[in-house]
Amino acid sequence: MRPREMNAIRRRGGPGHVKVGLLYPSTYEASLASLAYQSIYYYLGSRDGISVERFVLGEGPPAGLEFGSRLSSMDVIVASVHYELDYANLVRMLLSSGIEVRRSARRSRPLVVVGGPAPAANPMPISEVADLVAVGDVEPLLPQLADAISSDPRSAADALSGRDGFFSAGVERVRLARSLDLPPEFHPVAQIQPLGAEAVWGRSLLVESSRGCSRLCRFCMEGNLYFPRVDRPLDQIRSIIERGLPANGVDRVTFYSLSFFDHPKADSILEVVSGLGAGASLPSLRLDSLDEGRLRAIAGLGQRTLTLAPESGACALRRALGKPWARGDLLRVASLAESAGIRGLKLYYMVGLPGEPADSAAETAREVLELRRATGLRLSVSLTPFMPKPHTPLQWAGMEGEGELERGIRAIESPLRAAGIEVDHYSPRLARVQTAISRGGPEMLCPIEGRARGLPWGRAFAGCGMDLGALTAPLGGRGEGPWSVVDAGRPAGALAESERLYWLELGRPRRPRGASSGPSRARRASGRRTPRRPASASRAPPPAPPRRAASRPSRPSRSAPSRPRRAAGPRRGPPPSTPGPREAAPRLSTRARPPRKRPGTARGGGRPSWARGRRPRGSRRATRACRARPPRPPPRAGRPRRPRAPRSYLALALALEISASLLSFSIVSASSGPLSSLTDFMRGNLKA
Repeated sequence: MRPREMNAIRRRGGPGHVKVGLLYPSTYEASLASLAYQSIYYYLGSRDGISVERFVLGEGPPAGLEFGSRLSSMDVIVASVHYELDYANLVRMLLSSGIEVRRSARRSRPLVVVGGPAPAANPMPISEVADLVAVGDVEPLLPQLADAISSDPRSAADALSGRDGFFSAGVERVRLARSLDLPPEFHPVAQIQPLGAEAVWGRSLLVESSRGCSRLCRFCMEGNLYFPRVDRPLDQIRSIIERGLPANGVDRVTFYSLSFFDHPKADSILEVVSGLGAGASLPSLRLDSLDEGRLRAIAGLGQRTLTLAPESGACALRRALGKPWARGDLLRVASLAESAGIRGLKLYYMVGLPGEPADSAAETAREVLELRRATGLRLSVSLTPFMPKPHTPLQWAGMEGEGELERGIRAIESPLRAAGIEVDHYSPRLARVQTAISRGGPEMLCPIEGRARGLPWGRAFAGCGMDLGALTAPLGGRGEGPWSVVDAGRPAGALAESERLYWLELGRPRRPRGASSGPSRARRASGRRTPRRPASASRAPPPAPPRRAASRPSRPSRSAPSRPRRAAGPRRGPPPSTPGPREAAPRLSTRARPPRKRPGTARGGGRPSWARGRRPRGSRRATRACRARPPRPPPRAGRPRRPRAPRSYLALALALEISASLLSFSIVSASSGPLSSLTDFMRGNLKA
């Protein structure tokens, strides 16, 4: 059924026109929220000799939204994929249309071109399906693609393969294509507006204020891949808003940006929207970019829910990720937001982060509950398992098991839901699948096709002889992965150095590949601490670790007897004989002797503290650095105090005075005879 909508292009191609099917492997409502999808649609629709028709995921074989055409009748298929699980939907749409999935099995038509953030980061999982993968920004790539398919769609892949931003199977390395500016001709002013359905963000004008990010958070793929940030000029944004509001029949603007207030003219942009009498939505913001004035401006534009992503309740871990926010900062911003008129607060947290401390889940729940007690905001929390992504400093890290992640999520969910706070979470199983595909190679097409044919993800991987646990484990070494075919323009070794700094900021050495990252996973998920043993309790020397594959040695038994020591007092007589192999050494004292503490170990346990689940050395320093500093007291009223000289200057002046006195004493003694005492001389000199 054809949807009712505004601003759609309904131009049938004549003889000689190239028919392009613009495919979005998700729902119709999700396609309306994709500004990149609409940009491609309007640009290709404006080119002579090209007719474009949209296809979205639905029941049965996909049919064009404009004229109901079959997908197999297209000359070129251009697919925009935003995350890895949509690869299965793409393959499903090809299968249901009777199109061969594998590139080698297709004869000549249609040409399949795939782009988007997921294939730009790693084109290998989809390389056996796509004839061409677009790697980079739309602005430098789309004109080249349009020129190539206009002349001859069958030879377009051969003509473009190997150029910057175009990848195909057999190409060893491709450079990520970046746009140094954001030209206005690629940003649509008139956009598709549904009349019988609601988009994900509601009906509004979509405006991209900036692209990329300069913060370099260590877990964010888009921020590291699209670095540095490119800002759209203020005059261009003003023109898009002034023309776009009446053209779309809306009175609200939704801004697209990874960090809106990093734009140097962000405050002026909000003033433009306010001056036109429109509202605005800012989907996600950084806490350290908000103040009272900006919060009042956001509330004045009609936004009633503020979205923040603290990522973790453990302050030191949050700092290492790239968000150095003190504990009091979130409470301060929440209080300012409530006073400004904002009614809701949406918080995003991650679970299963590398090096996550034992009390991370408890700290996260405690942070949210403190907000609940201190403010009247309507709170909602979204939990997402940590997923190591390509081109990030944590790309070599591993994921927790599905059971451990679920326990960690429940440890946060339970106390929050008991307090009436809305909590949702992303599936740990799907998170592990997403990580496996994002770091995989061409072999990933096997489980992707299995899922497209109706198998659950677990059975699809098992049927291909793949183990999700092995695919999501820490990667050995720091060698190149399948995604290294993409040259993102970062210096060699930059990601490895950033990973080293991550562990350094956590106050612990870099974790070896495949090693466990701290306390037991079940205890870390529940947020329970290991009870500290009393100082008087007996300890046993650590046994020699057995040779086994696991890198984490076993913990010595708590019930082992204490090490015998020599009785106190001087030894008399000959030394005792060494016991034989079957003799037991006599126990000469019942007092426990603490084991010798070795450098870099915790309480003589033979293992570094970061591998024992204890608080690592330096973590107290990192925790203190994360705490909010108390403000300085205001100066006292009244007469201003005279500035005091530094203590070092006073000490120097006193030393010089004493030296001068001793010199005068020696001169006077030599000229007029001995004095009564040095004390009398010094007393008189000081009186003078």
